[in-house]
This record gives sequence, structure tokens and C-alpha cells, in this order.
Amino acid sequence: MENMKNNIGKLLFAISIILCAYMIFSDLTHVVFEIDEYFTLALVKFPLKDIITITSNDVHPPLYYLILKLGVKTLDLLNIPYGLIHVLKILSIIPYILILIVSSTKIKRQYNWLTAGLFAFTLITLSEFFINYVSIRMYSWSLLFLVMSFIYLKDVIVESDKKSWILFTFFTILGAYTHYFVALSSFLIYLGLFGHIVHLKDKTNFKKWVLSAAVAVISYIPWIPSLITQLHGVHKSFWIPQIDFNYFINCISSIAINNSDFSINTQNNLLLLIFTLVTLAILIAIALNEYKNNKNSENYYLLMGLFAFIATLGLGILLSVTFKPIIRVRYLVPSIAVFWLAVSIMIGKLDNKKLLTVALSLILILSVFCFAETINSSIDLNENAVLEQNILNDLKNDNDSLILTTGSGFFQFGTYINDTKLVSDISGYYGIKHSKMSKLFNYTLIPDDGFKDIVDENSNKTIYMIEPSWDKMDIGSDVKPNEIHHIPNSGFTIYSINPH
Repeated sequence: MENMKNNIGKLLFAISIILCAYMIFSDLTHVVFEIDEYFTLALVKFPLKDIITITSNDVHPPLYYLILKLGVKTLDLLNIPYGLIHVLKILSIIPYILILIVSSTKIKRQYNWLTAGLFAFTLITLSEFFINYVSIRMYSWSLLFLVMSFIYLKDVIVESDKKSWILFTFFTILGAYTHYFVALSSFLIYLGLFGHIVHLKDKTNFKKWVLSAAVAVISYIPWIPSLITQLHGVHKSFWIPQIDFNYFINCISSIAINNSDFSINTQNNLLLLIFTLVTLAILIAIALNEYKNNKNSENYYLLMGLFAFIATLGLGILLSVTFKPIIRVRYLVPSIAVFWLAVSIMIGKLDNKKLLTVALSLILILSVFCFAETINSSIDLNENAVLEQNILNDLKNDNDSLILTTGSGFFQFGTYINDTKLVSDISGYYGIKHSKMSKLFNYTLIPDDGFKDIVDENSNKTIYMIEPSWDKMDIGSDVKPNEIHHIPNSGFTIYSINPH
């Protein structure tokens, strides 16, 4: 049976390598398909100090952007030519490559090939993993740091040596500096570890736990003023709507389904949702039964991994109800990765052949159908991205035109259309003054509410607007803009104006 497990694991790992290669050469590594990617493209143009300032005025911690800046600076120093979009996409894929390495070494040595192969396979075929690896956002790196933290949690529980505690604490800190929901998940993992230590009445490990938690908290002190400012801003105004039952179901099903382009309006999708929820229930039931039969540290560790996702979702909902809506499916991706690591370990340990066959079959069937949905979604994303880039290219290549945008539109698209006659009322943004912005971006600054004057003064030119729904531009009531393109899931719309 062990030989069969290893063969299956090796096959799944080989398939994972092939899928990784496919991902690296995917069309999505050359286009911008998500609105926040434009923000990242602009941000990496700034010096390191300004990146800290901008992120402190945004809603995310800074580590991911510093990683990107380091990568770009390294290529510049080595004088290696590169396309910015492609390089930043590859930097987002690196965490999965590191996961493949860790799976084939540490995880394989600690468990077996089935655990290593199944973990690598699920972390590219399920949920929003694939999409996040090819997106210029922080989610793949936050996933990596939380997974590494959880991997060394096992060593903390079993070995409790200095190296394990240091690495567990180190990856926890990196994760918290990458995304706040990783900090929430890490907080819950620390609570779970605390409960285990108290249950064992282990005074030595209690002291180590206190020291580890203290180091993690102290290391975060430099960012706390920025966090407080961000929390104040989020509480006053934030774009995320309150969670309802439908979105709650989306969050639960995101354990396997890529919800970026998923609805249950079709019978096939409804069946996939039901299959996902049934599989989830069966896997949790197996884990609970294993712990019931043997309440050892290993099974407790697996329960912590499985419930990291559920607890993170629950805490996110609680904060959304009591504070401000803050939860999005993509924020849950790191804790979902930990869930599948725990499942992979559990499957690799099963000795009951029938139970192993059922559980493994459910996961593999789910992986195939969910990955097929992801591929279909990625094709649509690429088509929309190419259309969008063609429109922006047409705008920036129209030398006789002007492009008008507000501060938010400027920061999203300023890098991409930097060579055009760009006009904005942005005197400063995200804590960066106009004098510094103008050194990095080519644009003409106009007074507040000066768009109407620009339209009147350039009646002989074609004028384009990139306008967010929350920050309308006053161009005069007699001017009727024509919609060219609405950028999906962004609130931005591109218009043309012909004053004649």
C-alpha cells in the first residue's frame, strides 16, 4: 500500500510540475487582467521610501511591494532587459515554485510522496490558486508565508527546538507584513498552539510561546501607526459590501472553486458546488474521527490546519458585522492553502484502503473539474485583458488627443499611459506630493474641478476620460461623453468626448 501511495504521489507531483510550466508560459503572464495590478505597476516605479508611504496610506502592509522592488532593482543592476508586466508576474509565480521545492524535500521527508504530490497538485488546481499565481498582487506570497509558518508549527509541536520556533515566528512575521488576513490566520494558529500547550501543561513550551508571540508583536510595532490610520480610513469608507448568504456560500466553496468567475446559475455549477460542500464535509468528518480515535499531537495539528480556514472565515465575518465589511474570497486563499496541506498530510497517513480510495478520489475529481473551470475563466480573463490593453494603446497612441482622469484613475493607469498627454487634478496622492510624482510620471496638473475648462479649451481635439464611478468629473452639463469600455469589477469606465 505504501508503494501505491508513493507512486500516486510522484505522478501528482509530476503533473504539478507540468502545470507550473504551463502557468509560466500562460498568456496571463503578459497581460494585466485585474484592476489592482495597475496599482502595483505604478507603485514599483517609486523609491523604497515612497513605497512605504504609499502602502501606509493604502489598505495593505508593504512587504510584497518591497519584494517586487527588490526584484526589479536586481534586474536593473545586472543590466538585464525585461518587460515589467512579465517580470512581476513571474515574481508572483515564484512562491509556487518554492512550494514545489518544499513539497519534494521537507514535506516528502517528513511524511511521504503522496502527501507531497497531493499538496502540490491541490495548490495549483483548486480554489483561486492558479489565478493568484499569475496576478501582480500579494496573495501568492502571503500564501507561501502562512504555509511555511504552518509547516514549522509541526516541528514546534514535535521537536520544540530553537530552529523550529525561530522559523515559525519568522514566517509568521513575514506573512503579517504581507497581508492582514494572514495576520488573522496566524493569530488563530497561535491560539490553537496555546490551547495545546495549556492542555499538556507544558511550562517550558509555554515560555517559548510567550517569547515567540512577543517577538511577533514587537516586530509589528513599526507598522502599527500605519495600521491604525488604515483602520480609521476603512471604518469611515471602504468599497467592500456587507457579506450576505450568497457570498458566504461563495467563501465556503472557495475551498476548491475559483469564485472569481463562478455562479450557480447553471446546473453544472450547482452540482459542482454541492460536490465541493459534500467533499468538504467528508474530509472534516475523517479528520474529526481520526482525532477522536487518537488524540495525539499530530492529529491535533491536522485539526488546526483544517480549521484555520473555517476560523479565519468566521473571524472575518465577525469583524465585517461588528466593524466594517472586510472579507473577500481572495483574502482567504492563504488559509485555504493551509487547509489543503493538512488534508494532504491526513490522506497520506490513512491506512484504511477503502477510506483512502474514497477521500483521494473525491479530491482528484474535484481538482479536475475545478481546474477546468479555472482554465475557462483564464481564457475569458485574457480576452478581456487584450481588449482592454488594445483600447489603452489606442488612447496613448492618439497624439492629437487628451486623456483626463482623477487621482485614483491616474494612479491606476498613469504608468500604462504615461507617454500620452495626460491631464489630472492630482496634486498629491497616497501621501506623495505633486513635485515628486511629476518626476516619475508625465502629466499636466490642473486645478481642482478644472476639467470643464480643459474640455472648453480643447474643443478641436478628441478627449478621453478614465473615470471612476465614485469620483465623477465635472465636464459641463452640455457635454455628453460616449462610453468606449467599462473595465470589469473596477468601477472605471473609459469615455470619449467630442465637444462638437
